[in-house]
Amino acid sequence: MRSVCLTLLLASLTALVSCQSQPPQVTHVVICWLKSPGKEADRQRLIDESEKLKQIPGLVSLTSGRPISSQRAIVDSTYDVAFVITFKDEAALRSYERNPIHLRAVNDVLRPLAARLLIYDIRRGQAGAPVMNWAGAATTAPAQ
Repeated sequence: MRSVCLTLLLASLTALVSCQSQPPQVTHVVICWLKSPGKEADRQRLIDESEKLKQIPGLVSLTSGRPISSQRAIVDSTYDVAFVITFKDEAALRSYERNPIHLRAVNDVLRPLAARLLIYDIRRGQAGAPVMNWAGAATTAPAQ
């Protein structure tokens, strides 16, 4: 029994160390306002075209959709379509930017339909190591 517990402990520690050595995932957020605001056919064309991006290596997940209307003043639901794409790491994002499937989607569909884009690229939790704050909740230490 003791050797089984020791083996499980070593396997868990090995998995933890290997997970920590991987580069962080990157999330690419694209918010799109159409040249013909609210035109459902154009919205659907962008969403359908985005499905082709799933073929690109390094892409972990892709979600696309329309805004949810809100009564909250802080929520912007004026856009037409948004895309949230997660990549295995920053190198995969950079490769995606040059991938012919992505370039074709941008040049043939996105540019002709979009009046405005807002894009955010987010590296997951890389600022520093988790630390405990005065209340005992986990926070992130500033980058050194």
